[in-house]
Formats: sequence, C-alpha cells, structure tokens
Amino acid sequence: MNNLTDGEYDLTIYVPTKGRPGNALRLQEQFYNTIKLNSRIVFIISDNDKKADQYQGLNEAMVVTPDRPGFVSPLNLGYLKDRRKIYSYAVGFMGDDHMPRTLGWDEIFINNLMEMGSGFVYGRDGLQDAAIPTYVAMTADIPLTLDFMTLPSLMHLYADNFWLELGKAINSIRYIPEVYVEHMHPAVGKSISDAGYVFSSDSALDKADKAEYHRYLVDDLEHHAKILSGMIRRQVI
Repeated sequence: MNNLTDGEYDLTIYVPTKGRPGNALRLQEQFYNTIKLNSRIVFIISDNDKKADQYQGLNEAMVVTPDRPGFVSPLNLGYLKDRRKIYSYAVGFMGDDHMPRTLGWDEIFINNLMEMGSGFVYGRDGLQDAAIPTYVAMTADIPLTLDFMTLPSLMHLYADNFWLELGKAINSIRYIPEVYVEHMHPAVGKSISDAGYVFSSDSALDKADKAEYHRYLVDDLEHHAKILSGMIRRQVI
C-alpha cells in the first residue's frame, strides 16, 4: 500500500504479554527486521504483571486492566483502545513466543488480504502449521464490525480455533505456508516452561474454554458469519 499519511498503517500486530519482558524485546527486534511495509507491533501489558516495570525499550506498549485471566481480555481491550487513534488496513495477533522468520511476511499477508477483499490469513509456525492459526492477520473491517479481535467469552484457549472457524464460515481464510513465524513453544523444545505455560496447560482452563467455544459454534457462529458476510457484500456493491 502506498501514500499512507501519519497515523495510518498497513498492518498492526497486537501482542498481549505477561511476565516475559525478554520475549517482548526479542520479538520487537525481529519484527522490525523482517517487515517491508508500514507495519507496527503493539505490546499489551496487564496491570497485574509483576514484571510490568521491566518492559523498557518497547516502541509501543499499553497497560490494560483485564477482567479475566488469559490473553483474550488484554487483546480485546488493547485493540479497542488502540483503534480509536490509529488506522490500519489489517490487524493481527502474535504471542510473545512467536518469532517472524520470513523476510517481508507482512507484505505477503497484506497482498493476499487485498486480493481477498476481506478475511483472515495465517502461515506456518512449526507447531500447528495449517491446523490452526496460532498467529493471524485479518482485514480491519472484521473486528471493527464485531467489536472484538477474538471471542470475548473465552479466557485463553480456542481463540485460534475461533478465527479458523469464522474464516471458514465466511469462506475467507487463507493458509500461506511460505510465511514462517516460528512458535517458540516448550512443546517443541524451543523455550522453557514458565507460569504462563503452566496456566495455559491447565485442564480446568481447557474444559471451561472448550465448553464455551463449542457453545459458540452452536449458538453464535452462524449469526456472526451472516453479519460479516453482509458487511462484505455491501463493500463489494
């Protein structure tokens, strides 16, 4: 995209982070070393993070007060706060344990989204790959219409399943294997487990989020898909 004015970006990636200031700095450096477009990364720090004062050196960060544990609440709060002042053609999510490896990955994502018109894109992560989008980008019209980045009734798990199923429901999601954003996860021996990974692997959390996710598939997915499909049709017209 060309001729962007101040405050306008091709892509904004939001990264909720907690207890991992080193990861955040590492990701920020790699992000700006691999982008080609006018893209930005914004870190979302929870106000109950015991290491909140250690996130020095981040270009863009905000503090939010989540209403529940996990990354979903901070992600949605940070997105809503940021979108009031910044316009991006596309927005997306990465975890603080992701590392972009493909030079110009943002340009590849944006080119695909522009070709699609509206929708979701994701690439390889070395852990789930095509199975689910552990990181994602989407045209900004989607969260603008829904008023959230991912399903607010979740806490932490199945948010990526939500993106996948919603993208399928509107017939507008694309897996792009040439983009590699490595998932530095303990499950594949690429990081050491910490409190965040212990939390995300808790069976009670999985049970609660899984139940809510399946309720959503039955009760609300079709409704959201109709809203987004109507929005897309109006854009085409």
